[in-house]
Amino acid sequence: MKKLLLSLAVVSILLGLASCSGDGKPLTASSAKSALKKDAAFAKDSQVASFEVGFQEVSEDQLQNLARLKAAGVIDYTAEAVKETRYESYGNYWTGYYKRPYEVTHIFADVKLTPEGEKLVIENPTELREDQIKDFAANKDYEEKVPDYMSASDYSFSDAPAPAQPVEEVVEVEEVVEEVADSADVEVEAVEVETPQPKKPEPKKEADPNAAYQAKLDRVNTTTVKVLLGRFEIVKVKEVLCTEDMFKDGRGSCTVLYKFVDKTPFGFVFNAPQENYIQSAKVNLIHYQDLGWTLVPDND
Repeated sequence: MKKLLLSLAVVSILLGLASCSGDGKPLTASSAKSALKKDAAFAKDSQVASFEVGFQEVSEDQLQNLARLKAAGVIDYTAEAVKETRYESYGNYWTGYYKRPYEVTHIFADVKLTPEGEKLVIENPTELREDQIKDFAANKDYEEKVPDYMSASDYSFSDAPAPAQPVEEVVEVEEVVEEVADSADVEVEAVEVETPQPKKPEPKKEADPNAAYQAKLDRVNTTTVKVLLGRFEIVKVKEVLCTEDMFKDGRGSCTVLYKFVDKTPFGFVFNAPQENYIQSAKVNLIHYQDLGWTLVPDND
């Protein structure tokens, strides 16, 4: 009898370990909602987009976006257009090939954030779960210290050895002293002097038609910032599924209703989800002994 009770106790312990639900509570709407809130997707600062500030070339569509953001009061900008001359080939084998110029218009804008826009800049947007943020906090500003020996090299057997340095040859020059005869015996030879010819003026170089465009390209200098679009908010958790077998495996699922709220001007311009429009998604959860119920990533 004692052996039977002992065997049942061992089986009970093994089932408890296999279930991964150490708190003994199956998935509920409340625990599912708590698990979702821990995920990065529902963090208040996770929904961001990259935005360029500074002097840059922009397309016509980008210029329209800048105009909308300026009207919203989050940026300021000035824009100017410059033309670039290009050449296209035309003709055929019989008539020959020729080139003709055509112009392309480029738009450059100098973009700056206003004080209101700076409030929407997120330096370190949330990208991980709450527990993962703590786990990898030590990696912030990490830089590996590389030992000095990593700079050692050996090119002894290189296919292209470095060329030998040329050796300067020192030539001794003997000093030659010529005896000058008496001035009375020296005959003066007539020396023919050539009159220098005037130099022909160099042809004038044609002005570069793309000088203005190149000057604008040389000024391009931008900085990328992360701007807030808005955030996701959980509306309701329903259709919670956690059968006895699922509970033993520490797994469950549910349907979450959510919406996008607090949409910023950047969110409207960069096509963030519709504000306050309720959407639904089916999600899977897993129960860890140390973390409790946790959202299963899509790739798992």
